[in-house]
Amino acid sequence: MKRLELLISEARESTGQQRYDSDSGISQALFVRYFKNAQDFLQKQIAIAKSKLLLVDEEQSVISGQELYSYPSDLFLHNIDTIEHRTGSGDEWTPLSKLVTKNRRETNGFAHGYITTKDGFLLSPPIDGGTLRVNYIKKLPALEKRAGYISAITVSGGAITAMTVNVAESSFDGTAINDQYYLCIVDKHGDRKVKSVQYTSVNTSTGVFALPSNHTLASTDSTPAVGDYIVLGEDSYNKPDLDDICESFLLKHVEYQVKYGDASTWSKEVLNDLNSSASGLFEAFARPSDDVIPIPITNFDYLDIG
Repeated sequence: MKRLELLISEARESTGQQRYDSDSGISQALFVRYFKNAQDFLQKQIAIAKSKLLLVDEEQSVISGQELYSYPSDLFLHNIDTIEHRTGSGDEWTPLSKLVTKNRRETNGFAHGYITTKDGFLLSPPIDGGTLRVNYIKKLPALEKRAGYISAITVSGGAITAMTVNVAESSFDGTAINDQYYLCIVDKHGDRKVKSVQYTSVNTSTGVFALPSNHTLASTDSTPAVGDYIVLGEDSYNKPDLDDICESFLLKHVEYQVKYGDASTWSKEVLNDLNSSASGLFEAFARPSDDVIPIPITNFDYLDIG
């Protein structure tokens, strides 16, 4: 998938919107919003199709007696596929049952099930130890255009201690940077290297960032370097985190927004055309694997026969 700036250029060309300035035409910021809308549309269709295309997992350590556990930070709505538990690192994972509120038990016991709530999931009953594995549908990172070219950066002891961007480079957007407090770092291709760097402000004359504290790189981060770019937001990406086959649909969705305005006002004919072009894509979402799925065993009573 191309990075966002290149996709915007294609959309501008196909819709005749190459000319723009502060007083006329469609701004870059609005094109970014159009692509975000298109990606949101695909995200919802993936969820509706009950697809495993965006299925990931996260492990959490059990705290003895704790009932409420936080959702993964990139969970899409409450789309949990399964939650599993194991007592030790060499043990098998045991799936927990999804329960309703009337099944809630608050006294420690054997790992049995979980209940979803607004703020996290409840173990019912709470357990003494082990590890939880949450399998869930991830939320796609927000699409953002470049906001600055890194001209100097210091990484010491696995942490970012200082960073400067080139204020003369075309992507620099000091106003937007000073309106926010988090950024991500991407390479020249748009692939993310560092997630969720907190900052206080940027000096629009020198490009020097004020960092409230050193940012410790996570195990999933790569070491940033001069020549990388920043994009704004806690969980942002410079190109859609989707298969290449989705690119043409994103462009078509954006072209319709440019031509016909907000999707809520689209005519039936426009919606039918969009859905027709996307129908094959949505069917592919629903079947990300051609492997045969065995019928699950839900009653284990026969195992006791003997």
